[in-house]
Amino acid sequence: MFVNTAKGSIISTFRLSSEKAAKELWEMYSVGKFQSTLQEVLVENTLKEDQKVPEKPMALKLSLGEDRFHQIQKKLAGKF
Repeated sequence: MFVNTAKGSIISTFRLSSEKAAKELWEMYSVGKFQSTLQEVLVENTLKEDQKVPEKPMALKLSLGEDRFHQIQKKLAGKF
């Protein structure tokens, strides 16, 4: 069940191959780098390529659940 989703929401799944990859992803998320990179790639570059100007500004809001992240991290570390 997905919570806090609204019209226009995108639900994504990321496959991580190691505990290190999970830690790096969480660090990027924690400092806002992951969101800014996705904003650039998924929103800004797409608008430039399509040469479209949206009626209202488009923004990406990224939300990763910390509890779920720690469960995945433990599983990747073999502690689950």
